[in-house]
Amino acid sequence: MRLRDANLTMLEARILIQIGKGKRNAEIAEELGLAEKTVRNVVSTILDKLEVSNRTEAALLLREEREELP
Repeated sequence: MRLRDANLTMLEARILIQIGKGKRNAEIAEELGLAEKTVRNVVSTILDKLEVSNRTEAALLLREEREELP
């Protein structure tokens, strides 16, 4: 799965970037001004869209795609 093929919303992309930085849901919620439950739900949606089973795999996918950029 390529990130651009996942059709992430702006919020999903912002949360994925935070996941890539190793932040926990509570930290992401505080930083983005969201409820932790909202972050948890969005993370689940991101994992589904990226067809990965956990946030570590999502972070690795993000890292791999960043490395491909010129």
